[in-house]
Amino acid sequence: MAFEIPDHYSRSFTTNVELLLQQEDSRFSDCVTHGTYVGEQSQVVKQFGEVEFQEKTSRLADTNFSEIEHRQRWAFPTDYDLALPVESEDQIRMLDSPVSPYTGAMSAAWNRKKDSVIMTAALGTAKTGKNGSTSTTFDTTNFSVAVDFVLSGGAVTSGLTVPKLTEVKRIMDAAECPGMNRYFGAGSTQFQDLLNTTQITSQDYNSVKALVN
Repeated sequence: MAFEIPDHYSRSFTTNVELLLQQEDSRFSDCVTHGTYVGEQSQVVKQFGEVEFQEKTSRLADTNFSEIEHRQRWAFPTDYDLALPVESEDQIRMLDSPVSPYTGAMSAAWNRKKDSVIMTAALGTAKTGKNGSTSTTFDTTNFSVAVDFVLSGGAVTSGLTVPKLTEVKRIMDAAECPGMNRYFGAGSTQFQDLLNTTQITSQDYNSVKALVN
């Protein structure tokens, strides 16, 4: 009967797959040192401090020995897991396999996890000492810029501003931080702060190459 025709309507299924909007790549992976280590803990690097020459007051004087600071940085492993089960019977009943988009989602999750670990470690506590038993905290006294940064004229700035960036540069210059090892991480709010700054958006300022860089 004609009334039963709707029972034979066909359904159309897509084979296109895409991930929902999310961070898929690692933003900070290229900013850190990569290495392969074994064991429950690994000594990543030996570090040596600076020394100074002393004036020699006599030609026949005894050797004047100096001291140099020795440090070690240690890495301790952290385990993570992520499992997305797929039944073989389910794949038989589907036009396209979900394994490929699952893999893409897991890869994106891994890159985000790497960035999270890097950001935490950047300002976190380092394991130092002979056996990694000493905790060295980040020096917020000498290597941080206040949220409400006070300019030389007494004005207070909040958010990410050009004076804060120049203050960061001053701190890095004073600490002899190599230019090739300087990285800048900011979120959408911080970039919005900069775009609302006249020194960034005004043609009178942004044509100055030093400021652009």
